[in-house]
Amino acid sequence: MTQPIEEKTIRLLRRHYFINFIVLGILFLLTLFHVIRIVETPSSLAVIIDQCSILLTIIGIPIALKSFSTKINKKPRTDNVKKGIKIYKKAFFQRLYLLSFVILWNILASAISDSKNYIWLIIILFIILLFCKPSFPELKDLIEIKDKENTITE
Repeated sequence: MTQPIEEKTIRLLRRHYFINFIVLGILFLLTLFHVIRIVETPSSLAVIIDQCSILLTIIGIPIALKSFSTKINKKPRTDNVKKGIKIYKKAFFQRLYLLSFVILWNILASAISDSKNYIWLIIILFIILLFCKPSFPELKDLIEIKDKENTITE
């Protein structure tokens, strides 16, 4: 029995999401327990990395979330389901990988420095990532809105 394209899309996105989450979680645990350690850095460089990490995290979170919202809500609606799925997938991947980049940056900074600030930043980012799971109702609403708009204008 074949599945609708929406279910296949959500399964693909969930697979990306969970693999990404697991890989980042393993890297985080390896740096947390000092399995991965990069050579010590001078204190001046550690301060610069610290400030860049905080700034990147503060800027990266709203950009990732707002860009997803903008791409989903502001794109011109089409009557094609495949185009709606393409819009959703592109917005989802952009949000997922932008947050993943920020998490990876903080994991790398944690491996370089002994500062515990990165652990808290990474935990906050993982909590945010938990709320970014692909959503079947969100995709369905995006496609149904398109259908409703087409029936109203006809």
